[in-house]
Formats: sequence, structure tokens, C-alpha cells
Amino acid sequence: MIMQSAIPGNVGWWPINEGSGSTLVDYSPSGKNMTISGSPVWTNGLLGGELLFTAASSQYAATATALVLTNYTLSVWAYHSNTTGNQVEINDGNSSASGMLTYCGGGTLYAQNSGSGGTTGLIISAGVWYHICVTYNGTAINVYTNGVYAQTKTTSLTAPSGYESIAGAQGSYFSGGISDPRIYNRALGTNEIWLLYGAGRGCGTQ
Repeated sequence: MIMQSAIPGNVGWWPINEGSGSTLVDYSPSGKNMTISGSPVWTNGLLGGELLFTAASSQYAATATALVLTNYTLSVWAYHSNTTGNQVEINDGNSSASGMLTYCGGGTLYAQNSGSGGTTGLIISAGVWYHICVTYNGTAINVYTNGVYAQTKTTSLTAPSGYESIAGAQGSYFSGGISDPRIYNRALGTNEIWLLYGAGRGCGTQ
């Protein structure tokens, strides 16, 4: 696991290592803990800690307020039990018109920034771990999967409002496993994203 201080600019890191309870502790300087809703299952999995979510039970974890960032990186390890409907992996901001998020829609990965961005064209298979990383540098979204650059989309940013969450607190709930979600206050470089991916690669299917 890559420690919080290894890559500068970390403002959200939830290792999911508590093993029980209703709180995910934020190990970044922001200290924005997440409250778990709907009783997902704690388990030992990728990178040590993992939560198993079921979309039908409206399970998710969220902070009380959002980070307001002008540049950012969202990073998360995720596998989908199924690829039915829209399933949000990680987001900052609970409005479709503000903030940023990644989600799987019918088996395709989407990345949105203030409601813009749309499909990446990348196919997500059920039961396979993916490292998903989305950066915003002030003018464009850059999408990476498993450490490899995939796509750029030009878009502007409306400041997030609401909260950070994993597993779809806006209502697009997630089915599967989430591990090592992180947020940075800048667009990470390719080598830094490869470092995050390298910490968990080789874990294979669930």
C-alpha cells in the first residue's frame, strides 16, 4: 500500500482497514471521515481492506461535506459484481451538475466533471479488479485504467457541493468491492498514477 505522504497533495484517503463499524477514517490531513450506510460487508481483500456493496440495498459511504477543488485526482480500486445500470465508484460532490465522479454504465466506464465528459468507451467486466484514476488539470479530464492512460476530454469545472462518497451515494448505487479510495488536490502525473496502480496489481478476479 502507498502511504499518504508518498505522493504529495493527498486530501482524502480511506484505507478501509477498520474491519467493522460504521466509520471509514480519512488518513489524509483533511480528516474527512466517511459514514457507512446500509451495512455493506467488511472483508480482507485487495490492499488489505475492502467493503462489499450491494446496489439493491442502497449501501454506500459518504462524508458530511465535499472538498472544493479546482484541480483533482480521483483514484479507486473497484470490481463490479455485475454491470447492470449506472454504478458510481467514487465521487466528490452529490450533484450531476457539479463535482466529479466515475461510474460504470451498462458495462462501460464513464468519467464526468460538472455533468460533462461522458463515456470513455472503456469496457468494464464483472468480477475483475480495476484501478480507476481520473484527473482534472483545469481544462481537461484525463482517464487512466490499470495505470495506463486511456483518454482526454476537455471540460470546465463547477465547484463540488454535498459530499465525497464511494459506491454511489447520489442514488446510482454500486454492486461489488471497493478498496483504497483516494482524492488529491492536483492532477497526478503518469508515474504517480502507475505507482498507485502498482501497489495492487496482480490481484486478479474476485
